[in-house]
Amino acid sequence: MFRALWNLAILALIVGLKKCGTFEAPSQASTRSLPKCQRPSQFLEYGAEDIEVVESLDIAFVSSGIHYFKDRASGIRGKIFLIDLNVPFENLKAEELKIAGTFNRDEFRPHGISSYYDHGRLELYVINHNLKFEHSIIVFEYDQKEHLLNYRRTITDSAFRSIVYYNGKKSQIVLDNLLTPNGIAIDKSKKHLFVSSPNARSTTVYSLIRVSHKKTFWIMASLFKVVQNIQNKESKISLTEISKVPLYTSPDNLYLDKQNSLWIGCHPVAYKVFLQTLFSGDERFVGPSQVLHVEFRNQFKEWSVKEVYSDDGSEIPASSVAVTSSDKILIGSINHNLIVCKNLYF
Repeated sequence: MFRALWNLAILALIVGLKKCGTFEAPSQASTRSLPKCQRPSQFLEYGAEDIEVVESLDIAFVSSGIHYFKDRASGIRGKIFLIDLNVPFENLKAEELKIAGTFNRDEFRPHGISSYYDHGRLELYVINHNLKFEHSIIVFEYDQKEHLLNYRRTITDSAFRSIVYYNGKKSQIVLDNLLTPNGIAIDKSKKHLFVSSPNARSTTVYSLIRVSHKKTFWIMASLFKVVQNIQNKESKISLTEISKVPLYTSPDNLYLDKQNSLWIGCHPVAYKVFLQTLFSGDERFVGPSQVLHVEFRNQFKEWSVKEVYSDDGSEIPASSVAVTSSDKILIGSINHNLIVCKNLYF
């Protein structure tokens, strides 16, 4: 009964999206190709919703297995894949990582994924939604020698909504009443936070002010993505808006490159993506894809936006993330395989 009511609510939302001014979009998507796109040799059957690049190791982790509105078929399990970005373009492959440790794998549905690497230790922080759509952050430690993930702990808090600051013990909502905050990112200076909003069709830049107090562990998270760090002498955080970048499309996950430019996986026709996630596997419902590149100037107060890639969904449907590494662009999808393309423009 709950599932049926939920599906009806989503259908009502889809009708509203088609009429809502903030989601106005053409019924068809244009096409802008990238050169020499291919799929990794390992087929990611249940999607590549988010991709996390660990630049110091030149590797990427991929979350797979998120399903929003449909009971999962028997045998489907959430998975994490590893891609070695040092491998030549033609030989790139995704390797499924084994997971050691005890947790409820039947309700493992990984969504956003982030990492923390320090002194040879690499931890992954994975947003998870169980079958009741209850939210948590699952922490894994990556064993580089054995190529496996060791389960460490699960973080839960009733305050996990909107944009949340977690200091290792409790959560504080730092941004509330936002219109569907989704992808988030923090620059390397830890002074700027970026938040995407699919419904508002924009990405907002905030200055991140930290009040010194003592050494602590902290996490900044939305319902769909987490960023975290360990710093000395900080315990409180406040955010001030610097700029809001209109994108005229629905942004999903954000990737911030070494030049502090954003790469954004987008949904140009949003209601089609809802239909695709609602009727996963039905070829009648395919969401188009789009990748935007945003360059900032004047301390993030000015910007330029360029469309790097667009597709009607035939090459890759429902693009949710785009990341770069030297000559490669990796584009992920909510519930389809990812593609890797040559990056000849930047």
